[in-house]
Amino acid sequence: MVLRARQAQAGDDGSSAHRAERTILVVADDPDACEVLVRLLVHAGFRADGALDVAEAMSVLTQADADAVVLHTTGAPAGGRLAPQQADEARPLSAHGGTAEPRPRSAPLALLRALREGSAPAASVPVVAVVADADQAEVAQEGGADRVLRQPVHVDDLAAELDAATRP
Repeated sequence: MVLRARQAQAGDDGSSAHRAERTILVVADDPDACEVLVRLLVHAGFRADGALDVAEAMSVLTQADADAVVLHTTGAPAGGRLAPQQADEARPLSAHGGTAEPRPRSAPLALLRALREGSAPAASVPVVAVVADADQAEVAQEGGADRVLRQPVHVDDLAAELDAATRP
């Protein structure tokens, strides 16, 4: 499911012209978090799309020119850091209580690896990672995230990081 909310809204802080020209791809391992972030970014003045897995995100990146990617991850399983094999095996639960379609729980961090190991132009897209803990922050930094923010994050702080990452 790709969530599209492309209509940028005018902001009050003078950055709305810059933001309205920027498209942000939000990739999250939680559908609700993805939807909320897309809506908040649109409200902050950006155009935004959302994706829940690597395949969706790569499809959006190849079909549209995203100016930046926001990766949001809800957290590692109890016991700490996601090992690569755990990341590929973990599956989120659907809102109906069953297992959702197969999708790595760490889709945002897997996308970061795919982007940084891939070819241009997607490999050069600025990435802002929004992570739950210090372990994820370390993984995101080592994986090549341009900026890393710890949850909870205020939309103004995220917008400021995106402004800085997408300045011409």
